Amino acid sequence: MVRAIHAMERRLQDLERKFQNKERLGKIVQVKYEKDRWYVKMNDGDDQTPSGGETFSKQDTFKSGWMPWQAHSHSTIKYSTPPKVGQHALLRSVGGHAELATVEPYHYGPDTPSPHGKQDETVGLIHEKEDQQHWVHQTKDTNHLIIKSKKQGGGLPGLGDIGGLGDLAGLGQLAGLSGMDFSSMLGGLGNLGNLGNLANLDISNLTNLTQLTQLGGLTNISQLADIGNLAKMAGLPDLAQLGNVVNIAQQVKSAGLMGVVGKMIGGGAGGAAGVPASLGGSGGGGYGGGGSGSGDAAGSQSQQTEAPKLPEIPEDGEDGVTQVKSTKESVLKTVGKFKSYYRQDEKLVHIRYGEKDAKGDVLMDENQVKIQFKDKKALVKWTEEDLTVQFGEDENAKMVMTEEDITITQGGEDASKIYITDHEIVVSQGEDASRVTIQEDYVEVKGAAECSCGVDGRWVYINQGRVNLGVGGPKEMAQVRVMTEAGPSNRVWANIA
Repeated sequence: MVRAIHAMERRLQDLERKFQNKERLGKIVQVKYEKDRWYVKMNDGDDQTPSGGETFSKQDTFKSGWMPWQAHSHSTIKYSTPPKVGQHALLRSVGGHAELATVEPYHYGPDTPSPHGKQDETVGLIHEKEDQQHWVHQTKDTNHLIIKSKKQGGGLPGLGDIGGLGDLAGLGQLAGLSGMDFSSMLGGLGNLGNLGNLANLDISNLTNLTQLTQLGGLTNISQLADIGNLAKMAGLPDLAQLGNVVNIAQQVKSAGLMGVVGKMIGGGAGGAAGVPASLGGSGGGGYGGGGSGSGDAAGSQSQQTEAPKLPEIPEDGEDGVTQVKSTKESVLKTVGKFKSYYRQDEKLVHIRYGEKDAKGDVLMDENQVKIQFKDKKALVKWTEEDLTVQFGEDENAKMVMTEEDITITQGGEDASKIYITDHEIVVSQGEDASRVTIQEDYVEVKGAAECSCGVDGRWVYINQGRVNLGVGGPKEMAQVRVMTEAGPSNRVWANIA
């Protein structure tokens, strides 16, 4: 009979163990990739060291061996979403046998919120470090890749980012402390300029702590004579010497008082309520009455982990961001703000470096291909009819090529110009167009007012209708009129050697 009872007891214990192993919620403590599969070790309990280690395991902690990580599919479309240490996961066992279990990712919660809240859209935060995020955002019409540098707050000297202090506005509830008005001091942390009044704060003489009994179940603090004794009990240096909020935060953190403050305010069960983990607190809302009741709902809500949100990047880009955005209308790529820019749609392709019209542009559309460097004032433009190369915004230096001719100008149409076709070359200069025309069997030299032509020091100079023959310079006048049958010429003069 006793043996039967023992057998039934063992049987019940085995059934209880299998029932517990059917589903276990815990955290991933180790990851490996082996034989084309991901494997993880998962713990359900307080001890977060992996199994097989030398660290002493708490009795209430379940530690798994290497378990296969659940794949999203095995059909035509396959996804790989690698597990990560610290990730919440769910262990499911066939018949309660842990050796036959698989581990799968767990749903979102207060500590692991969803990064996106819109229907019919998928968002993937593929990679996140302290300084960078990699996002993939997809809808039925959009595919968007974002690589974003996370901005680091400057913070205060010795304190870091003041945003990490969490919800310190709740400290205004301590306004009942004798001689101290927290509501006016910390009630509006948005204006840090008012914190300068803390320099003259002396809290060593505060003696009335009885009003603290209204906070979170504190019932026996009458023996605390003053705040100075409280500081000494917690290992905190003399608070009277703290001249500003920066030193207060440093001293409280270094003394490990964050947990004490949390227990004072929340009753001890919730850790440092309203104090972030970066300063020694739990970062979550506390519990009142020794943990039996929940803390303030609004305060608890504000202390939950805030999910990283999908950034909204303008078309011209944003500092520290690389994006590739594809829709059914266009493709957009940007690196930084006003740095590298690329846009393509059914009407144009636009590549740009720098702010619009400021540096380099490549524009292609139905009518043209245009390359322009604004800072260097250079432009190359192709159309169906011509090719234009230009230097200078006022078209001083310009070359236009068409199927019939090539025209080169310097200083505008009324300055220097070369016109080339398949049967002649015309070189001209000036508004009245002094020019040289060269054809296969003909050369014409024409001056607007004067013209000179010379060989071996002998010149023919034409000026105001007068022809000077055999002169020694391009603008020298001859001294002797040429004799004709009709007598001395009034138009032709010559130097006789």
